[in-house]
Amino acid sequence: MLKDLAVLAPFSLLADAAIVLGILVVLGDDVAAFSHHESVVLSKGLPAVPFLFGISIYCFEGIGLILPLEDAMENKKQARCCLRAAASATSV
Repeated sequence: MLKDLAVLAPFSLLADAAIVLGILVVLGDDVAAFSHHESVVLSKGLPAVPFLFGISIYCFEGIGLILPLEDAMENKKQARCCLRAAASATSV
């Protein structure tokens, strides 16, 4: 077993870098797709399936993080307001 979680810090940093890289790839793909309005295709077929699973897993990871945070809050009624504010700030 691990005696100190600080040993895992480099792996956490690597995971954060992979997440940022993934976000940049998704945004780059979106910008490239929307820069040519005539050639935008609603379905890219079978090669887009791994991309779909990646986005889905990323979304579920966020949901799995929010529920424990809500449970840990002292004032649980404030959690919904806090979530809305965070989602609005992220969307802008």
